[in-house]
Amino acid sequence: MRWPNVDGVTNLVANRLSEKDLDPNDIVVASIDNYINDPYGGTDPNAVLEALTKEFPEGRPMWQEQLKRWAECLGQAKGADKADKSAEADN
Repeated sequence: MRWPNVDGVTNLVANRLSEKDLDPNDIVVASIDNYINDPYGGTDPNAVLEALTKEFPEGRPMWQEQLKRWAECLGQAKGADKADKSAEADN
């Protein structure tokens, strides 16, 4: 996978999900997880997550759980950014 090719990633995920559920050890999930945890330029991780949430087939509970984890991770990161900005404003 190449970042920030969101369309390519979502197509790959859709193809993989058509075959099986994707657990946290899946190479595609691991690659997305690495990007979301440490984005190295290009696309906003929130945009990646938004695109991936469209790939939400029934019968894929591990994929649904992974999407929740990423949403929580990105939500916590936003909260930390707000706290940092608030602390800077107080100084």
